[in-house]
Amino acid sequence: VGAEVLAADMNDVNIIGTSNGAAMTYRLIIETGADRPFRRVFPMVSSLISPQYHDGAFWASPELSADGVNNVYDTAVVPEFAANFEYAHFHGTDDGTIKYEGQVPGPNFLSGADVLAAQETDFLWAQAMGYTGSQMPDGDGVSVGTSALPVQSYTYLDGKVRHFKLIDEGHGTGPGHAVVQEIVRAAILG
Repeated sequence: VGAEVLAADMNDVNIIGTSNGAAMTYRLIIETGADRPFRRVFPMVSSLISPQYHDGAFWASPELSADGVNNVYDTAVVPEFAANFEYAHFHGTDDGTIKYEGQVPGPNFLSGADVLAAQETDFLWAQAMGYTGSQMPDGDGVSVGTSALPVQSYTYLDGKVRHFKLIDEGHGTGPGHAVVQEIVRAAILG
């Protein structure tokens, strides 16, 4: 990219993924080291699934499976992060596809994988990045939205890990949501 787009700052790359793209974002975090070529991630409308996190550990799939065959996540990984890495997750409370509160088992298209709750997902990332406290209670969310677009924010590690609860929003929300756009823009542009 840097060779093709000369204005691209390859030291300040951002990854944004929605739905399955968010799952790929989680996979990228798990399967790359602290020297990863991106420093911010914005997963939207998806949470960790049980193949990626279970038994108190993150899991990688070191080999890509054939088309139509599920990847095998059989390698435990301790994610590493650069000091300037940032994570912000956006998830709607009315998501009928990947439920905000998690699902056991998850939807059929996940072939029996469980879906972790959205806030638990972000607490696990905060722990991976060095947070040692308890998970924030749901009632501790801070309103950062508007009356028309209510959003609650949960922050760990002085803002390095942030969870955004998009009240009454479904699976199709994310990049088109005005409050999400404002938060992402501020994170990238400062």
